[in-house]
This record gives sequence, structure tokens and C-alpha cells, in this order.
Amino acid sequence: MQYMNKQLKLSVVIPAYNEEDSIERCLRSIQNQSRPADEIVVVDNNSTDSTTEIAAKYARVVTEVEQGIAPARTRAFDEASGDVIIRVDADTLADSNLLAVYEKAFLSDQSLLAASGKPLSQIALRHDPLKWLGHVPAFFAMLDRKFFRKSVALFGFNCAIRKSAWLEHRDAIVARNATRTEDTEVSLILHAAGKTVYLKDAKAYFRLDDMSPVKLARYLIADMQAIRHHRRR
Repeated sequence: MQYMNKQLKLSVVIPAYNEEDSIERCLRSIQNQSRPADEIVVVDNNSTDSTTEIAAKYARVVTEVEQGIAPARTRAFDEASGDVIIRVDADTLADSNLLAVYEKAFLSDQSLLAASGKPLSQIALRHDPLKWLGHVPAFFAMLDRKFFRKSVALFGFNCAIRKSAWLEHRDAIVARNATRTEDTEVSLILHAAGKTVYLKDAKAYFRLDDMSPVKLARYLIADMQAIRHHRRR
């Protein structure tokens, strides 16, 4: 996809905690976009390694002293000055057209509050017969979207939110910061407020190897609890 004309200001935000082994690859993937980012903000959440030193070579770095992904995400969205905020994790590898795809979607639909892209494991980047396993998360996300959640999941490692939507719904989102699945809370609150969409061409690759069965089970349980909470409202 060739970037032609910049019409929106795009901010990329990355919460990070002790990510020295992965954040440089992530930032390089953001730096190599067909549509360049107007701003890159890394929110360091009290890292004790060289995360901040590495990030400072590519981005503006701010520190959030309150520990946790939700406070770090909130600080990131608050710091972003763009019309649209694209969020990725510090170990995410972004497809080179990720920003261009998001910009096109938000330019073409002024009612769009938020969007999420295709969830792909980094296994999909391998050059061997097992690379198909990297597409399995996208299949399960489709089932979740159609039959269980019945709304778009704004994945923390790959989503975009209009800044005006964040400002309008910030207090409601922050009020649910204590939950384990903060990205699910963002998804459900913005889905109830207006239009959110899934963009199959907005591709980013996350790490699956650090997700233990126990961690995955806890996430899924918290996810279901969040969904039940919002359905009862």
C-alpha cells in the first residue's frame, strides 16, 4: 500500500515494562511504516532494565509511576496528541501498512470511534509448515466476535481509537481499570457508545510463547466476567 496524502495526525502509543529484549524490534516495525507515524510515545511503567534507553532512540518516553497495564495505557492515551491513537504492545511486530489501513478507515467514516486489526501470532512469520498456526488466534477471534462477545475486540496489541472518543469516554474506562482485561473493558464501553469495526488488513503479530496456560485461563475468566458485567447494565 503506497502512502499518498497525510490528512490525520496519527499517534502510536506503546506501554512498556522491562521489554529490553523486544521493544527495539517493535519500534523498528513502527518506524518502517508505509504511512509514517506523526508521533510515537512509549510509556515506561517503572522498568528496571534498559527499556527506556532503547525506546528513547525512536520515541518520546514518559514514565507512569502507578504500576499496571491499565494506568500505563491511560497515560499513553492521555499523552497522545494525534487525531487517532494506534496502540501496540512492546513485543508487537506491526505490518508495514498498519497505520495506512487505520488512517483510511478513520478518514472514510467520521462516525468510527475505534477499530481493531487481525490478531496474528508471530508464528505466522516463520518459513516452515507450522506457520499456519500463527493464524489460529484470528479464527478464534472471529468466533468470539460473531457468537460470544458479539462486538469487536480492541486488542491491546493492535487497535486504534479516535482521540475524541477517548476524551469523551475516559472516565468510564478508567473506572474499570481494576479489572484484569482492560482492553476488553475499552472494547465494550466504546461498542456501547458507537461504531467500532474489525479491519482484516490491519495486521500485527503478537508473541504467544510467553502466554502460559494458567495466564491464559485467568485472562479468559476475567474476559467473561467483564462481558457479563456490561450485559447486566
